[in-house]
Amino acid sequence: MWLRLSRFSTKKYVLVGRNMVDFTHYTDIDRMLRVINSLGVDVVGGAVRLEPEGRWYAGCYQSTIRNFTLRIHPGHDQSTQSCAYCDYIASPFVIRRSLFQAAMKDSLLSGPPAFVRMFMDSIQGTGDQTVRTVACVDVLFHVAGQVYGSRSYGIAETPKSGWVELAKQLVLNRIVLPGNIDHQWTCDEVDIKCETYKTAGVILPGCCIEELASCLKGFLALADEHNVSNFLVSGTLLGTVKIYGGFLPWERDADLVWDAYKFRVVGGPIKTKLQEVYSCELGPLEYKTKFGLDIKACSRITNNSCIYHPLRSKSWRIELYGDPIITANRLWGLKNTTKVNLNGMWVTSPPNPGRYVRHAYGDNILGHIQHWLDYGLSTGWDRYTNVEAAQYMPCPPRYVRYSCLRGNYLPHGNIQFQDFPL
Repeated sequence: MWLRLSRFSTKKYVLVGRNMVDFTHYTDIDRMLRVINSLGVDVVGGAVRLEPEGRWYAGCYQSTIRNFTLRIHPGHDQSTQSCAYCDYIASPFVIRRSLFQAAMKDSLLSGPPAFVRMFMDSIQGTGDQTVRTVACVDVLFHVAGQVYGSRSYGIAETPKSGWVELAKQLVLNRIVLPGNIDHQWTCDEVDIKCETYKTAGVILPGCCIEELASCLKGFLALADEHNVSNFLVSGTLLGTVKIYGGFLPWERDADLVWDAYKFRVVGGPIKTKLQEVYSCELGPLEYKTKFGLDIKACSRITNNSCIYHPLRSKSWRIELYGDPIITANRLWGLKNTTKVNLNGMWVTSPPNPGRYVRHAYGDNILGHIQHWLDYGLSTGWDRYTNVEAAQYMPCPPRYVRYSCLRGNYLPHGNIQFQDFPL
């Protein structure tokens, strides 16, 4: 609609008067044009007064996109001449007509998400703020309040359904808005294909990790219900140590050891519940030794697995190794087993999980490198951890900028992968 309206004008600048219900001398267009010329900015807005409530707010927002999450937060970092520099503004605004038409030409969105997309394309698409935007607090716009119903909707009032198309276009699985509004989607809901992101140089979307977590935690919950001992191993255990309760952001699978003597329970009621409740499929049982299901005989000749099940969700394969001895239950002087946090669930681990993974993977387990498959290594046991100062692998050009590890994430530290506000 706004694009069509702009075509009726022949002036250099247009006022995009979204949600305006009145025009007074406080809406100082001359002041806005002077700011465009004096500051060399592209978009000038102002403060907002809701009518008829009379509630005033500055309407300047900052934004970040990280871990496939868009966060929009009120406030500003820089200002000049009583005008705050913003990533997004809530008010009507003055903009060069040609720039507005270029920015909106491909937009199929409506309401506030259309304008969010316009501003986000500027700063989040390339990393450079190509459209410079300010909101001047002395310029006042009279906009629709609650009595106007949906016409008054800002970004916080726009329902979750109104954001789905924007999430698809920007490749997001989460949008966090002012007022503690947190919209989250599954990968299917926003057309994210997890297999696409199992690639060197790229971080996994949160919805992909949630799919993996749901299936693995489903097995763990059922194993606990049916008294099947188990513990985390390999990269899955490493993730809980390195990320403090999370999965590795470049994970390719998950690994778990379970009590091989309970194979009938795992292949029976647990298998059924996995399918019915968690939409996960337990694959056929595989023998790892010549002894088949004679677990006692197998235990005499090997410290490794006797049997194995693959567990699959839509996008993931989880390796379930049936061992004759659950080494995590050997307390070695401790009073009870050690548990680590896995995506909010406390699960059994070796007695000293940090030492276990350090012995397995080398001396710098907190330094970040990607999955061993990305490096062309033959196994995950190859020593490849001492690369803390090295860059991540290059990001293929077809991926959105914020999905790339290089340039967005440091090769050490885990706060950058955690869920934290702007």
